[in-house]
Amino acid sequence: MSNGNANSECRAQALPSGTVSSRTPVRIRTAWRPDTSRKDDRESEPCFVRIEATGKRADGSDWCFREERPSIPGQCVEFLVPTDEVEGVLSYRAGWWRDGREVDCRFGSVRVLACETTALPWFQTLWIEPLGFMEDGVPFPPDRMETLLRAYRKLGVENLVLTYVEMIYIGIGAIYPTGIPELQLHANPFPYDFVDTLLAAADACALNVFVGLGRGDDLQLLWEGLDDPDRIRRQVDYGRTLAGELWSRYAHHDSFYGWYLAHEADDLPRANRYYNPMASHLHALAPEKPVLIAPAGTPVVSPAILAETEADILAYQDAVGSGYMPNVNTWNQENRIAMLHECYRRYREAHVGARQAIWTDLEIWKMDGPFYRDAYAADCRQVLRQIEIERPYVQHLSAYAAPAFLLPEGMDGIRPVRGALDLFREYEAHVQRLTEGNGPYPDTGGSKAT
Repeated sequence: MSNGNANSECRAQALPSGTVSSRTPVRIRTAWRPDTSRKDDRESEPCFVRIEATGKRADGSDWCFREERPSIPGQCVEFLVPTDEVEGVLSYRAGWWRDGREVDCRFGSVRVLACETTALPWFQTLWIEPLGFMEDGVPFPPDRMETLLRAYRKLGVENLVLTYVEMIYIGIGAIYPTGIPELQLHANPFPYDFVDTLLAAADACALNVFVGLGRGDDLQLLWEGLDDPDRIRRQVDYGRTLAGELWSRYAHHDSFYGWYLAHEADDLPRANRYYNPMASHLHALAPEKPVLIAPAGTPVVSPAILAETEADILAYQDAVGSGYMPNVNTWNQENRIAMLHECYRRYREAHVGARQAIWTDLEIWKMDGPFYRDAYAADCRQVLRQIEIERPYVQHLSAYAAPAFLLPEGMDGIRPVRGALDLFREYEAHVQRLTEGNGPYPDTGGSKAT
């Protein structure tokens, strides 16, 4: 909801949204664009934004937080709101002020659960691979999408990452109607608009979606092209065109929450030659919407590197699926699991005082080698070990990927890989045990997530 001039636009959203551990502050991101048709809505003149957050402590007493900062229209302002004293609903209000009056505001809320670690003990974000929505070349029925997403919602999932909207590097075109010439050269594998179908179903299920841009025709850009300015420029230009089209088509969806830059890298300082101009452009399109990247392998990261990084969320791949060791896939998942404490300790230390959120991209699949193919679902006991190792170090757990490796029964139109049905069933039972049968989002208060 907003008030003030109906033609101006104030936006605000929480990061993370939905439910948050009491050990992780919530970031409230807000931006305001004035109505430039009015003389009193001066586009570039300074203003200030005020955040007010309220809630209840465990003893029932009132809790509140207030902060204000100067800003200019069109700029995202991020407030770090503590959660350690709140139990239950934390409501927030972001108001933009100029010349002594409030010109626009936005309201929202998150739910705080008492937790012993910075991340809640279940996946809150699930990565969505579009090509998994096929069975023997026949696309998943679009009218079943909402049913599938509601099944994931019951697991505690609140966010989805649409990993890509095209894969032209393997001859697959846009999975939505496009006017971009490079994409029109390749066929859409779906007879419907997959992006709109997913976003509409997410709207209905109160899920958020990070929209992934894809990698164009240059899969190896951030591995082989980091020292080629022309190659990077071409992909930045392509990415900006793609993002502009997506925003113009789908910005009206409530579930359109943020962006995902699908190119992966382990050399973050050099990869920022691509990430930073892309993040800057995406922030210009929608200042409050976060930009997510997923560093691969065992990435190079430090406080100094993060200070030069414009992406807002780093979801570190745990690289368990292939048993990754530095520069080699061992196909033994235990090799990588043995490294996780040290890897994530380094990531956490780098993020102390950093602006960016620290997430994990936890792999729920495995491969046996000797080639990087034929992945299947991991055993639930292994996945739970990964969760327990990683959740003390990060603020949020995400799982890669659905629907192939995590699939409920009865989803005709999706061929499950080995173990996917078992993993869903066993993980669902684990979440129910963890929440004493109430599910991650019980209707009554007083819940804890230990």
